[in-house]
Amino acid sequence: TFGSCDKPDVGDPSGTTTNTALDSVSDSQETPKAEKTITVTVTDDKGEDTVFTITTTAEFLRGALEQENLVQGEEGQFGLYVKSVNGIEADYDKNGAYWGFYKGGVYLPSSIDQTLIEDGDAFEIVYTKG
Repeated sequence: TFGSCDKPDVGDPSGTTTNTALDSVSDSQETPKAEKTITVTVTDDKGEDTVFTITTTAEFLRGALEQENLVQGEEGQFGLYVKSVNGIEADYDKNGAYWGFYKGGVYLPSSIDQTLIEDGDAFEIVYTKG
C-alpha cells in the first residue's frame, strides 16, 4: 500500500501546506476583456454615410464588425476579404468596386483581422470604385 504524508513547504513558518494546484487554476482563468466603444462610418455606393456606435470586448476590428453583422465576405490569404458592408456589395470582378477601410482618415495598412481596436477609435469604411 502507498501512504501519503503532507510535508510543510520549506520556509513556510506556519507549517501548513498550500495547495498550488488550486492557485494555478484561479490564475489561469481569463480576465474579463475591457469593453470598448468605437464608431464606424460606412459610406455607401451613393456617397451616403451611416454611423454605427459599437460597444464590444473584441480585440480586433473584424470581431466588432461581425458582432454587429456589418460585414460579410470570404476567407482569403490575409483574413476576411470583405465583399459586403451593411448589406451593400462591392464586387471588384464586376465593376472594380471594393471596400476601403480607414482609421481617422488614414487607409488601414493591415486587414481587419489584424487591426487592433481601442476605446474611442473612429473607423471609416468607404465604397470605392476603381
